[in-house]
Formats: sequence, structure tokens, C-alpha cells
Amino acid sequence: MPRSKDPITAAVTRYLAPYLESESFVKVTNRGFAKEIDKFIIMLGIDASGTGGKKRARVNLWINLGFDGNDMNGCYDPALVTITRDTPHGSSWRWDMSSHDKADQAMAKIIEKLNSEYLEKIYSAANDSEYIKLLSKLDSGLAEEMTTLISRWQKGDPELAKQFDENKKKLKLLS
Repeated sequence: MPRSKDPITAAVTRYLAPYLESESFVKVTNRGFAKEIDKFIIMLGIDASGTGGKKRARVNLWINLGFDGNDMNGCYDPALVTITRDTPHGSSWRWDMSSHDKADQAMAKIIEKLNSEYLEKIYSAANDSEYIKLLSKLDSGLAEEMTTLISRWQKGDPELAKQFDENKKKLKLLS
């Protein structure tokens, strides 16, 4: 099968997608993946539209509460992590994906980092008590709103359950 002309798409298809599928993630978009863990939805997305343009990418991992359909990009998630690469000057969120070779090398490192630390870190935050601790670090209004939603969710609120199922369908986690 011929590879995509786009280095990022090619590397995701060849390397990252099979790895994430082996970790029970489902592919949601060309560069987005999701997995449900104990009523939390773990998301991974590759953004190549930021300051680095199509030659550099940012790889984010976050928790989508499932009933909060507004947080599809992780921007409000206190557990959001950006997978960084090591540089001589520290770390950087920009991954060079300007060619197929560079994108392939970046994906190998991203998978290594997911496997060695990042998945474990996000999985440990995917439970009610840990997530509420993380929320306490947010703006107080948002933290209070999200804590209230989690409380309603824990009590089996039918409206949130319906939103959760609708969100899971959008994310291909429910047929």
C-alpha cells in the first residue's frame, strides 16, 4: 500500500495507529484517537496547524469527561499533557515532521514516550478522586462547575448519561 504524501499522516498510519490500537484506542480522525477507561475518555491528538505549520506537530494527550462535549480538544482539561521531545536545551513540544524520515523517527520517539511514561500518567488521572484533585488547580469557577458535573455523573444523572453515550458514538467508542 502506498504511503500518504503527507509525512505526518503516513507516520501516524504506519506506526502510531497500530500501537494505539494495541492499547485499545480507536481512531476517531486521521490524527485523533480515543479510549474509554472507567467512564473517562482518554484522547490523543496531533496538531500540525499551530505555529509550526505542517512541518512541525504537537502531540497532546488529555481526558474528555465524556459528558462534556465542549472539551473535544483538551483545552479545559487539567490532566492535559503535551508529549515533548528532548533537546540539548531541555524539551520542546514541537516535533519535526517535515519529511517522511523525520516523521517516522518522531513517531518512534512518541511511541517510546507514550509507553514509558505518558499513558501511565494519564491513566492514573482517569478516576474521580484524582481528576477532582487536578480540577482544584483550575480557575475556581471552572473547577466548581466540573466538580458539580462529576458529582451528578457519579449519581447516575440520566441527562449526563445520554450525553456520554452520544459523545461515545461521535468518538466511535459505541456502535
